[in-house]
Amino acid sequence: MCSSDLQRRLDHPPLAARACALWPDLELTRLDALVTPVAPSEPLAHEVFEASLRFDRDLLHPAITSWEEKELERLWLGTARYLHLGRAKLSGDQPDKYRSEAEQQRELLAAFRTHNPNLVRATWQRRLDRDEAVATLALSPGSAQ
Repeated sequence: MCSSDLQRRLDHPPLAARACALWPDLELTRLDALVTPVAPSEPLAHEVFEASLRFDRDLLHPAITSWEEKELERLWLGTARYLHLGRAKLSGDQPDKYRSEAEQQRELLAAFRTHNPNLVRATWQRRLDRDEAVATLALSPGSAQ
């Protein structure tokens, strides 16, 4: 695990737990439109990452300062390369590689709608666990699985 992953584990779940209490249900419905679309081809992988980054930033926005937002973006960018490389090693057609991103975002929105900080913290932690597993693929030797 790299230092940016460790820092994400320390920062994100508590921020998400704090943010969930600050989101009105109507605004969470607006965020449904921001769920990352499934990418149809490899050249759009960067667009999937950017959409994911926007979603996370918007979801955490009520609970973060502008300084925290800049620090979080630095962490996201530090992890992005490994997530992209790890996804490239996943088997399956291209859309399947990114479908889990949209599923994770829907899961987060469902947790946020409960306004239960413990559930939100646990859901965000599961997302980080899945991201770490994908990023670890980037560091493993060999070709696609």
